[in-house]
Amino acid sequence: MSARPTGPARRIELSRAQCLERLAGVAAGHVVFSHQALPAIGLVHHLVDDGWVVIRSRKSLSPVGSDAVCGVVAYEADEIDPATRTGWCGALPVRRVW
Repeated sequence: MSARPTGPARRIELSRAQCLERLAGVAAGHVVFSHQALPAIGLVHHLVDDGWVVIRSRKSLSPVGSDAVCGVVAYEADEIDPATRTGWCGALPVRRVW
């Protein structure tokens, strides 16, 4: 039988540096955006470079790089331990740069 957390889940606010440290420890996350008036989620790889989370997307191959993407774009990454059912999740807004 696996260990399970006791008590209610709790949320802890992290500093920017703590968030970037955690993001640097995982290779992939999800880009969340609106595509042709519908919500969409894409799995992408990222890297943390000099305080920036960088997501590379080729404009011609990905809806994330397409002009059809409008509104708010966000990035989410997480790391969950299935044995203890604990972990972290972080989300941040995305600024597109071409």
